[in-house]
Amino acid sequence: MDHDHHHARRRGLAAAGLLAGGGVAAARALGRRLDAPRLAGGDVLRKRMLGTEARYRVLDAAPDTVEVEVLAAPGLAPGTHLRLSTAAARTAQRLPSAA
Repeated sequence: MDHDHHHARRRGLAAAGLLAGGGVAAARALGRRLDAPRLAGGDVLRKRMLGTEARYRVLDAAPDTVEVEVLAAPGLAPGTHLRLSTAAARTAQRLPSAA
């Protein structure tokens, strides 16, 4: 790779936020985000944490946020609507819609 091309590539990666401060980790996270299937209305999400389980139905999914309805979650009434970050929603396990 010639010198000018190398610097142009580095500038492009830096502009995309993939070079500075943990550039490799940021690039991997971006790749996972682009490869992950999109969440869609009707998807059921399950999150297990600290010995508890919560289940949510996806109502609407945008690039940065996901609106969900609580099916069952400690401390939350079923039917409550919440807005989650897409990144947080993707950490949950996706279940068949009939769950």
